[in-house]
Amino acid sequence: MSTNLNNYFKNELLSLSSETKRKYPKIKEASEKCIMKLKSISDNGKQTNMDVAAVISQNPDFIEPLTLACETQNNKLSLLSLSCIYQLLNYNAVSELAIPSYIKSLLNILNGNTEIQLKILQRIHYYFCRLHLKEWFHHHKITDNFYSLYIHLMAH
Repeated sequence: MSTNLNNYFKNELLSLSSETKRKYPKIKEASEKCIMKLKSISDNGKQTNMDVAAVISQNPDFIEPLTLACETQNNKLSLLSLSCIYQLLNYNAVSELAIPSYIKSLLNILNGNTEIQLKILQRIHYYFCRLHLKEWFHHHKITDNFYSLYIHLMAH
């Protein structure tokens, strides 16, 4: 994982903000709020991906633009959001309390096109295989959420 999480997330939120300018002002505002928080994280000397991930996982505001984007059912916004969710999970920048919100976001975009469904399925498969998430989820008591999402996807 050589990507700088702070810069990556800022750039993705900037893209989300520019894509939602007029049609979804609430997403634009939430994205810009998160961008400002990310700037303050780097201004406070938190430069490592682990530091940034810890701050993001402790702040529920970072979930809001992603969940709002998923609720739009707009394919482009959903894909942007899905990419961010994937990276946040990849860096463990998601608190246990936020997992249900991320699951809800993924469920919201399941009715999207096949490309989105495939990407979600790939992400879930990736986590089950690479990170042995069954054990991790059991430890964090969230197995059922991801398992039900996986079953729901397989039914489509």
